[in-house]
Amino acid sequence: MFSRRSTSLCVSATLLLFFLTNCTQQEREPHTTPGSELHPTEENLLPAEMIDHTISSSDSVVERVDSTSLDWLTSIGRDSGEQPYMFGRIRYTGILDNQMLAIFDDQASHLRLFDLDTGEFLQQIGRPGRGPGEMVQVSGLYTTGSLLYVADRMHKIEEFNLSGREEYDNRSNRVNFSPIGVCKLGDYIFAAGLVLDDQKILHQYDAETFEHIRSFHDVYSTDFHPARMVLSQIMLTCNESSGRIIVVSSILPYVYGYHPDGELAWVSEIQPFFPRRAEVVTRQGSTPSINTGFHPDGFSDLHNRLVSSGDSETVVLQVIRFERENNEHVDGQTLTFSINSRTGEGELLSRSLPNIQAYNRDFVITSTSSPFPQLLINKNNGVLP
Repeated sequence: MFSRRSTSLCVSATLLLFFLTNCTQQEREPHTTPGSELHPTEENLLPAEMIDHTISSSDSVVERVDSTSLDWLTSIGRDSGEQPYMFGRIRYTGILDNQMLAIFDDQASHLRLFDLDTGEFLQQIGRPGRGPGEMVQVSGLYTTGSLLYVADRMHKIEEFNLSGREEYDNRSNRVNFSPIGVCKLGDYIFAAGLVLDDQKILHQYDAETFEHIRSFHDVYSTDFHPARMVLSQIMLTCNESSGRIIVVSSILPYVYGYHPDGELAWVSEIQPFFPRRAEVVTRQGSTPSINTGFHPDGFSDLHNRLVSSGDSETVVLQVIRFERENNEHVDGQTLTFSINSRTGEGELLSRSLPNIQAYNRDFVITSTSSPFPQLLINKNNGVLP
C-alpha cells in the first residue's frame, strides 16, 4: 500500500473548479441505492497487522484535564474598535520565536502579527493577490523559529522570515497542485495536495532550492475522481523534536507517523471512531454526486485540529464528535488526544478543552467565536505535555 511512485501531472485550477462544480454535496443520511458506492470502503481500511497502537476515545476513559485547567493570561480580539483587533473567523495561528503570534483570518487575505505577551498588534504580513507575498485562499500555516510558511490554494507556498519584528523577507514557491497544508522539518518542506493521476498526496521539497524530492502517503482509493479529491483531504504537521511528519486522513480513524525520507514509522488508530459517511450516487443521464451525512449509529467524528508543540515530541489531535438526536444535530464534544510523535502512543486528555490553535511548553493558544471571534492566550501549566 505504501509504494513511493510519483508523477508530475497536476490538477489545474480550471479542472479543479470543474470537478468541484459537478460534484454536488448534499447533507443527508447516506443509504445504499442502485449504482451507488458507500464510503469509506473496505479497500481503504487498514489490516489489523498494520496498526501499531490503538488510542481509545471511549466514554469510559477518565479525562485528565478540562477547560478549568487553563490559566488565562490575555486575549486578542474585539467586537468593535480598531480593525487589526477584529476578526471574522480565525482559521490558523502560529507562534514565532516564543514572542509573536501570527494569525490568519478567513475574511482577510493577509496575516496579522501580535506580541505574544501583551496582545499588541505589530504589523500586517502579506496582502490579497496572486503574486509573491500575496494570498488568495490560504489552506495551511506552519511556524518554526522566525520562519512562517503559508499554503495558498493558488498553487504556491509562501515563506516569510520574521527575524526582524518590523520587517520581513519573503520567498514564493510554486507547486503543481493546489496545496491543502504545509510544514517544515530540518532541511525539507512538506506540502499536501492532490496531483492528477498520482497516487500520493504528500510532497517533499528541498527547503533551500525547493526542488521536489519525493511524494508519499496514499490518496483515498476510488475510481471516481471528484470523490477522490474530497475524501483524500488530510491534515499534517511536523515535529522537530522527534523528526516525524504526522498525517491524519479526513474520514478514516488513522494517525500516521513518517520519517523524513517518506518511510512509515507507525500507524495509530482511534477507536471507536465514527466517520462521516459519503455515498457516490450514479444515475443514468445525470452527473454523479456525493452525498455526505451522519454515521448510522447517530455519531459522526470530524478531525478538527492537528497541532505540534515546538519544543516536545507531543502532537495534539482534536476530534469533534457530533451526535444526532431526533434527526437534528446536537452540539458535540471536542475530544483532545495527546500523541507521542516518535512512537505513535497516545491517550485521550479531555472532552472539554476549547479549540487549540497553537501551543508550546509556555503557552496554550485557544480560540472561541463567542461572544465574538478571539484568541485566548493561556499559560501552559502542564495542561499539554
